[in-house]
Amino acid sequence: MKRKLFLVIFALSIASLSFGQKMFTFGPKVGIIQNDLTTNWDTIKTAAKTNLEIGAFMRFSGAGIYFQPELLYVTKGGVIQNSSMTVKQEVAIQAIDVPLMFGLKIGAKSFNLRFHGGPVCSFTVNKTIDTSHGDSFIKEEDFNDINYSAQVGAGIDVLFLSLDVRYEYGINSIYKGSGITNNMSLNQNNYNISLAFKLL
Repeated sequence: MKRKLFLVIFALSIASLSFGQKMFTFGPKVGIIQNDLTTNWDTIKTAAKTNLEIGAFMRFSGAGIYFQPELLYVTKGGVIQNSSMTVKQEVAIQAIDVPLMFGLKIGAKSFNLRFHGGPVCSFTVNKTIDTSHGDSFIKEEDFNDINYSAQVGAGIDVLFLSLDVRYEYGINSIYKGSGITNNMSLNQNNYNISLAFKLL
C-alpha cells in the first residue's frame, strides 16, 4: 500500500509541474464529514455519522482554471443495523485520501468563487467495528484497503481563507463480503465542509 501511495503522490507532483501554473498556493486544511453507508440488502438499515478530516492542499492556477491536489487523513464510516434492531454496528474507517480537484475560478485573488470536481483515491490505514450492540455480522477484514470515489463542489476564497463544500460519491463497494454476507455491498457517500488556510 505504501508503494501505491508513493506512486500517486509522484504522479500528482509531475502533473503539478506540467500544469503550466501562473499562481501557486498551499496550506493546512480541516473539515467535517457527514458520512452515510448504503447497501443493496433490504433487511439492513444504515444511519449517517459525523467525522473529521485534516491535511494539506496545493493549488496551481492560471487563466481562470486550477488544479488542486490534497493529502488528507480522514475518518469515515457509518452505522449499520438490521430491520429488527437486534444488531447495530458502528463502522469507523481511518484512511489517507488523495483528492485531485480540477476547477474554475471566478473573481480576484483575494476574493473569488470556485467550482470543482475530480477523483479521490482512498488508502485505508485502520478499520474498527463496534460490536457492543448485538452480534457481529460484518468483519473488519472484509473491508477493502483501497477505495475510489468522485467529488463535486463549490468554494469561496476570502483573503487567506478558503472554504469548500463538497459531495463525495463512492464508486466501488468498500466491502467484499464473505460467508453469509458474500453478496452484500456497502457504498460510502458523504457531504463535507472544509476550511483551508493559505500560507502562500
